[in-house]
Amino acid sequence: MGVSLEKGEGVSLSKGNPDLEKIYVDIEWEETKINGHDCDLDISVFLLSGNDKVSKDDDFVFYNHSSEVDGAVFYTGDDRTGGGDEEDERVEVDLVSLRNNGPEIKKLAFTATIHDAAKLGQNFGQIEGASVRVVDMATDQEIVRYDLTEDYSVETAITVGEIVVDESLRFNALGESFEGGLRSACKTYGVNVG
Repeated sequence: MGVSLEKGEGVSLSKGNPDLEKIYVDIEWEETKINGHDCDLDISVFLLSGNDKVSKDDDFVFYNHSSEVDGAVFYTGDDRTGGGDEEDERVEVDLVSLRNNGPEIKKLAFTATIHDAAKLGQNFGQIEGASVRVVDMATDQEIVRYDLTEDYSVETAITVGEIVVDESLRFNALGESFEGGLRSACKTYGVNVG
C-alpha cells in the first residue's frame, strides 16, 4: 500500500523510488447505477507547459486521443462501468521518454469526468469509492493513493491530481472540481474545443 494523501497534500514519487521509469495512474470506483444508468468515469491527462496550459491541442490524452509525446503518455482503454478487481481507467506514463522528448512539459494534470453526466443527471456526489492511484509499472506496487471523499454535490469533472515533471516527480492531490464535464476541463487547460 502506498502513501495515502488528503486533498492539498503532495509527495515525491522518486524519493523512495530513485530508479522509477514507468508509472500508471488509474481511477477506480464502485460499480453502480444512477438514474438507471451505469456511471462511466473517464480519465484524461493534460500535458502542461510552464503557464499551466497545453502548448497545443494534441497535448491532451483521453479516450479519443490515446497517445502523445511519442507514446510517453498512453491511455489504455475505456471502462464504462467501474467495479471489478482491476483498475477501471488507466493512463501509462514513460517518465524517461517524457523527459527526453517533451522538455517543455512541466506538469501532467489528471482529470476524472463523468461521461454524459448532464444528459444522465449524474455527478461525483453520487459516486461511491472513487480513488486515484499512482503505481510503479516495474513492480506493480502502489506508490500513492488519493481517495475522493469530498462532497462533490453537483460537479461532473475533477482535476484529481498533478505530477510535476522535475527530479522529484512530485504528485499533488488536488481535488479541484468544476461543472461542465470534459469540455470544461479542456477549456481550463487551454484545449480548443470548438
